[in-house]
Amino acid sequence: MIFVAELCVNHLGSLNLAMRMIEVAAEIGCDFVKLHRKDVDGFYTPEKLSQPYDSPFGHTWGEYRRMFEFSEDDFKRIDAKCDEVGIGWFATAQDLASLEFLLQFDLPLIKVASCNARNDALIRAVAGSTDPDAPIVLSVGGSTIHEIRRALSWLEGRYVYLLHCVSEYPCHDSRLRLGNIPILQSLFEDEKVKVGFSSHEVGTRATYAALDMGIAMLERHFALSRHSFVHGIECAIEPDEYERIMWRYRNASASGLQLYAAGLPQEAFACDFGMSDLEHDFLVDQRYGVKFIPDKAHFDGQR
Repeated sequence: MIFVAELCVNHLGSLNLAMRMIEVAAEIGCDFVKLHRKDVDGFYTPEKLSQPYDSPFGHTWGEYRRMFEFSEDDFKRIDAKCDEVGIGWFATAQDLASLEFLLQFDLPLIKVASCNARNDALIRAVAGSTDPDAPIVLSVGGSTIHEIRRALSWLEGRYVYLLHCVSEYPCHDSRLRLGNIPILQSLFEDEKVKVGFSSHEVGTRATYAALDMGIAMLERHFALSRHSFVHGIECAIEPDEYERIMWRYRNASASGLQLYAAGLPQEAFACDFGMSDLEHDFLVDQRYGVKFIPDKAHFDGQR
C-alpha cells in the first residue's frame, strides 16, 4: 500500500512552504510527495490566461496560476530535500514540455492526470520516454471504460497505478462513485496494473471506504492548514488527519476500516463511468471560478 501526499498548489508557490510540507509528510509516514509541472502559457489558451480572476497575485487567471510553478533550481532543491528526509517524490507532467523537463530527474514514478487520460500523444510520450521499470500513475476521472482501455493500451507492459477519481473540487459524498473501484479492479488489475484512489472528498470517510476495498495507492491533497485561499483547498487533509488514516490502516482488524466510513450515503457507492457536467467544466472548459475565497477551511469534523 502506497500513501501519497499531493502538494498540488497548496504550497502557494512558496519553496519554503513546500520544503516544510515535504518534511512533515516524511515525519508522519507518507511514502511519496507529489508535485505538478505545467507550462502555464502553453497549457492554457490566451483567452483563459486573460480571464478575470481576482487573487492576491493579480486580476487574471494567468497572473494567479503562474505563481504556483517552481523553477528548475527549485525542483533540484526539492529533489535534494526529499533525499535528505527520506521520502520519495514524483510529479504530474501536464504537457509535453513539462514531461521533457521532468525527465532530467530520476523519478520512481510519473503521473498522467485525469485531464490528460484521453491525450494519446502525451500518454505515448510518457510510455516511450520514461524508465520502463518506473510505474506510471494514471488518474481516470471523467473517462469511460472504453477510454480507460485505450489509455492502458499505450501503457502495455508497464507497471501502472490506475486511480479512480472524480474530477470535482470538492467532490461531495453523493458523487464519489466508489462503486467504480471494484469494477476497475475486476476489469484491469493484474500483476502489473493496480487500482488506487485519488480522492477529492471533503473529509476522510470515502478514503476509509476505498482502503477497505483493497486499493493499492491512496493519493490525498495535503496541506499544513486548510486556512488558505487556493482553489481546491477543501479537498486537502492536514498532517494529523493523514497520519491518523495511515495508522488506522496499518493497525486495523479485518473489518476495522468500515467503522470510519460509517455515515456515507448509499449514493457514494454508485458506479458510473464517464464525465459529469461538473467534470466537463474542469477537465474540458477549465473553469475554476472567478475569484479566490479568503478562507475555505470549513470542515465537518469527520475523523
